[in-house]
Amino acid sequence: MQLLAELTLIFSIAAFILYISARLKAPSIIGLIFSGLIVGPYGLGLIQSDADIQVLAEIGILLLLFTIGVEFSVEKLSKNLRWIILGGGVQFFLTAGIVSLGALWLGLPGAQSIFIGCLFAVSSTAIVLHIYRDKGQLDTPAGRSGLAILIFQDIIIIPVMLAVTYLAASSDDNLDAVWKLLKGA
Repeated sequence: MQLLAELTLIFSIAAFILYISARLKAPSIIGLIFSGLIVGPYGLGLIQSDADIQVLAEIGILLLLFTIGVEFSVEKLSKNLRWIILGGGVQFFLTAGIVSLGALWLGLPGAQSIFIGCLFAVSSTAIVLHIYRDKGQLDTPAGRSGLAILIFQDIIIIPVMLAVTYLAASSDDNLDAVWKLLKGA
């Protein structure tokens, strides 16, 4: 019952803040972030339990994924499959590769460099999707391409996290040897 009361409180505060942000012509994403700051442990402290925050975060992610599912049909996804794989793959691996090489060049160990590269390669689907929707650009060519890249990132992050976990458990010697070879070439 406490979760239901917290959800009611969160939605009430968020609705009020969203109303104010709309009147100020501010992006709604700013209003939502501000709402979280207000109700969270570092604001008014209305919600302080780590477990409750985790549950609320998971509910938010579920609602976001549900929204993405509602926005896209299988037909739209199949039409954008080439963009999802090609555009998303190029963006992710190019960004991750360049940032990883930069981190290696700065002297960071291999596994950390790859982790940082992957971290820079992903975007927040929640924020980008919300901005596209607010600006009415979700069904434009740029919106579809951007969303295709975001879908690829959401899919690729699972095997990447598994790989990063494996790399963190293994020695950096092999990655450092590859880096030294690349530097010498």
